[in-house]
Amino acid sequence: GPNVAKMLGVEKADVLAERMEDGRFEMLPPMADFMGQITPIKVMSMGFLVPEDQPVIWRGALVTKAIKQLLGDVKWGELDFMIIDFPPGTGDEILTVVQNVQLDAAVIVTTPQEVALLDTGKAVNMMKKMEVPYIAVIENMSYLICPHCGNEIDLFGKGGGKKLAEKEGVDFLGEVPIDLKAREASDAGIPIVLYGDTPAAKAFMELADKLVKKLEELKGEEEQKTE
Repeated sequence: GPNVAKMLGVEKADVLAERMEDGRFEMLPPMADFMGQITPIKVMSMGFLVPEDQPVIWRGALVTKAIKQLLGDVKWGELDFMIIDFPPGTGDEILTVVQNVQLDAAVIVTTPQEVALLDTGKAVNMMKKMEVPYIAVIENMSYLICPHCGNEIDLFGKGGGKKLAEKEGVDFLGEVPIDLKAREASDAGIPIVLYGDTPAAKAFMELADKLVKKLEELKGEEEQKTE
């Protein structure tokens, strides 16, 4: 996603290239390190490669080529996780990655209302057809915490993400509330989990813990099968 660079505070970073022994050039991904507060994050995005005010008006073939370069022509090195941020829907971008990368998991993000569930339900079924080993749903913008009374306000309905997960037989990882601090953190280029003790920060940490534990379980089960 083109916004990832700004959200991680590295939108002004230069993308350098290194010549490999076989003559190819590999891009060196900029590093977001946040003063050592969390593990540094390598970042690569179209946001580095085009002016920030210019749209990327490409047909499917060019999009496919760009994605393959972002995957194969970047010196990623050894990673704990590679997280790929997709646009909404079931377009060429997603199909290209699923066909070229052995994904461990697909996490589908939805909002609670029925209109959103129509699209995210298709995304879940696409991942099923592509035989992604683990599929889960997260519900974003689940509710707004009133800054005056502290009550939860269901702006977009309630429980849509959980209903979708139950209907499709996949895991529901949890809810992320609307949190003004999340907007402030994104604009400032700071992960919300470093921005303060907020409802969204707590939700993201809980979701991440659940996902990591599930992936570790699946890895252990796969290792047992191969023994």
